[in-house]
Amino acid sequence: MVAETSSASQSRSQTQRRSFSTAASRVLGTVVIAAAVSAMPAIAATPRHRRAHRSSHLTYVRETAHLTPSAHSSLRLVEHGTGHGTFTAPVQIVLSIKSRVTGTFTAQLHGGSITGYTSAKPHINGRYASFKGTLKLTGGTGRYRHASGTAGFYGSIDRYNYHLNVQVIGHLHL
Repeated sequence: MVAETSSASQSRSQTQRRSFSTAASRVLGTVVIAAAVSAMPAIAATPRHRRAHRSSHLTYVRETAHLTPSAHSSLRLVEHGTGHGTFTAPVQIVLSIKSRVTGTFTAQLHGGSITGYTSAKPHINGRYASFKGTLKLTGGTGRYRHASGTAGFYGSIDRYNYHLNVQVIGHLHL
């Protein structure tokens, strides 16, 4: 009888362990699934156009360009050239020069283009007018269609021949 009780006790003990093991597996499985779901970013709930923007990465940009005029008037310059630095790319800038230097730009990068506008305060010193301000990306095409950000915009204009030297320094989302 003692042997029977011991066998029955062992059988119940094994059943309880299996039952506990199955329950633990279910709890562990539930925890793993919950952790995976909670770790998933909220990208699925984000509109598609916003998801692509998040995939752009912050890039440190230091670009210098020596541009020559293709057209100019007393208050408007259209300049072309090639930027060198982070990218080597053709650049076009259209500037309006009044109490502020304002304008638009387009850079033709490999894989697309970026566009934006500039605003700077000029300082005239004889033959040259220098300026310091900001460049703001408003978008682009191709792989740069969600480009954004603001960077420093610096430069000088030779007031005799309208040659323009510009520099862009900062972090941009490209």
